[in-house]
Amino acid sequence: TSDIDAPGLSLEVIRDQIDSDGIEFDIEQAPGTAGFQPLARLTLRHLDPSRDDIGFDPILHSDEDVRLVPGWLADFRRAAYRRSREGRDTG
Repeated sequence: TSDIDAPGLSLEVIRDQIDSDGIEFDIEQAPGTAGFQPLARLTLRHLDPSRDDIGFDPILHSDEDVRLVPGWLADFRRAAYRRSREGRDTG
């Protein structure tokens, strides 16, 4: 993972890091009640200059083989992300 020698979470510092060397971080998951395990490493190498704000929506942008559990929480998240999209007028 990338070490960023800066206090707090400044988006400008993150942008500078992406522009210079890229930034990477590990994604972990905790299956059931087990501890966290490595799942993936995400690397960001460039910014999309066409948009200032890109909405993160794991409901619309998840692999079809990924199933969120428990089901009741997945239903709650699905509804919350749908309402968020409607509130932002993005569909």
